[in-house]
Amino acid sequence: MKKKNVTVLRLFSLFLLFFFSALLGPLWAFEDDYDSNGKSGQLTVAFSWLPGFCSVEKYQSKKECRSLRDNPKKSHSFVLHGLWPDGSVISKIHYCGDSKNLEDYAKSSDNWCSSKMALNLPTELKAKLLFSMPGVLSCLHRYQYHKHGSCYSNSSQEYFNDSILILHKINFRSSSQDIYTDFVKFINEKRGESLSVDQIKKKFLSSFNLTDLTLKKLKVICN
Repeated sequence: MKKKNVTVLRLFSLFLLFFFSALLGPLWAFEDDYDSNGKSGQLTVAFSWLPGFCSVEKYQSKKECRSLRDNPKKSHSFVLHGLWPDGSVISKIHYCGDSKNLEDYAKSSDNWCSSKMALNLPTELKAKLLFSMPGVLSCLHRYQYHKHGSCYSNSSQEYFNDSILILHKINFRSSSQDIYTDFVKFINEKRGESLSVDQIKKKFLSSFNLTDLTLKKLKVICN
């Protein structure tokens, strides 16, 4: 079988799924397993390379792609798509708690910006989320919280604070946003070049000192 290659930023959007325990280690600064209706377990963080995403013609009209040129820093690090509890991925448990009332609406409409799906987030958190998850401009955060986040926590603030924390540790080596991780440096250095999926996976593992056993928990999707 021919190995699949990814041309970074040129032809494909790069989308990664990483399945991990909430207690994976120092990289993921959680004190306890997440709580989902009294359950604990695994999480999946989904993150993507925005310039690659926005290079796909059908996505270029999205607000987050139009805003990319106004904030060049977004073109050098990964952005958040979502954080999913294991029940959401494995058992297809979605729309928990109060969000259950929105399930039929969300499935029948792609208008995530409707007031029905509004979230009450503090101004400071909104600003952080806009940087980490530019899809906020298309109300992606509302969809992600109601479908997945509501099964992680009944607090949208807790869900997004934790999501931002995880993404930050993938992108940056310090609390500031000026030192990229080895993985992000590698992706930036390979702009316009072709990489195999195996190369991307192995670099992710080595950058975060993860074992080969973790390889099965990392999925790379190219669109």
